Formats: sequence, structure tokens, C-alpha cells
Amino acid sequence: MTSLLNPPRPYTIAQLTDAQYDRLYLDWHDKVTAEVCDAIALATGTRDRQERAFAALAEDITAIPVTAPQQIPHDTPAGRALAAQAMLRNAEIFYAQRRLWHAVSDLQLAARGAREVLTELG
Repeated sequence: MTSLLNPPRPYTIAQLTDAQYDRLYLDWHDKVTAEVCDAIALATGTRDRQERAFAALAEDITAIPVTAPQQIPHDTPAGRALAAQAMLRNAEIFYAQRRLWHAVSDLQLAARGAREVLTELG
């Protein structure tokens, strides 16, 4: 039982070595990338359309007109999936800078965001 005199212990983030953070990042990056891509595809419903458009443009750059990306509200599943993608990109930047704790932290945020979208829509 918790009380004001005995508050619950705060959640603490694991303190790991750089080598451990490095290994976690390398072990999880591709898996999280796949989850983020799946969440975006599920939330936007554009994967097939994008693949067909890319195939047509790869064959002939003038095959179809290229349009500007549309704005997606942040509070929608698609917006949250794209936010997860942004966190994944941040993780990649931090990893390249050898800021390993930040890389793993943002990788976690990307995975959580993608999984929330997949759970909500899946």
C-alpha cells in the first residue's frame, strides 16, 4: 500500500554501457522500421498506390504527374504513424552521431507509436 509517507518508486530508465546501447539499436532497428512502415501503410492505406506509382515512374519519369504530399492531422492514426517515422529518423541521426542513449530512447518511442497505431487499427 502506498501513501504520502511511502510514495511509489519512480520509473527509472536502464543505465547501460555504450556497447549495450549499440547492440540494442542494431538488434532492433530493422524490426522497428518494419513496424513503422506497417503502421504507416495501415493508417494511410497508400502502400499499394505508392508502389504502383513508383513502378510507373521508375519505368518512365513522365508516366504520371507527381503531386505534393497532403497534410495529415497529428491526432489521427496516420499522423501518429508519421510521428513514429520521425522518431525513427531521429534515432538514426543520434546513432550516426554516436549518441547511443538518445538513439535507443527514440527507437523505443518509434516502436511505441507504431505499435499503438497497429493495435488501434489492426
